[in-house]
Amino acid sequence: MEKLCSKCNEQKSIDKFHNLSTGKLGKHSHCKKCRSEYQKSLLYEKPINGKLKCSKCHIIKTIDCYYKDRSSSTGVQSYCIMCLKEKIYESQSKLNGYIKKQIKILEIGKILAIEDIINIYELQNRKCYLTDELLTYYFGPKLTDNNYETKYNISIIKKDKDKDFSKSNIVLVGNCIKKMVGNLNLEDFKNICKLIVKKTNNS
Repeated sequence: MEKLCSKCNEQKSIDKFHNLSTGKLGKHSHCKKCRSEYQKSLLYEKPINGKLKCSKCHIIKTIDCYYKDRSSSTGVQSYCIMCLKEKIYESQSKLNGYIKKQIKILEIGKILAIEDIINIYELQNRKCYLTDELLTYYFGPKLTDNNYETKYNISIIKKDKDKDFSKSNIVLVGNCIKKMVGNLNLEDFKNICKLIVKKTNNS
């Protein structure tokens, strides 16, 4: 007896198919060979030893490099955090809209234009001035329990708090860094960080 494989469209002997009680003739619709090839193609598409292959960059990374996703069979999203950020934030219109909102909040529209902030953003290689973490401009639904996706949303801060906003007196940092800097001048904050690192290294 033979059966047509719905994957390769070849007529094959019934023993070339795995058993499946709910399938036609009690067999899978795909032959053993096609099912085997499919399983091989899934290599690292499910976590193995705490690692998963990113569907975009195809690099095998640890699970903590992915946002959690309860609706996914893997428990995480298919793109790693870095690739997902790039995918989400690749829209120039979203970037412009986010920066426009920040300028309005700070009431600096008469001093700085959207283009000025974007130029600084590009000069910083789209990274936080202090940490080199990729800057984001996400304002969609919550993706993680700790709101990681918005921690490095673009924030405009002054280098010198005693001076007015200007192109030469601002840098872009992540939102979480802005909260840490608070009312300190940038150099004062960096010096405090150096003291903390020195204390930690000596402990």
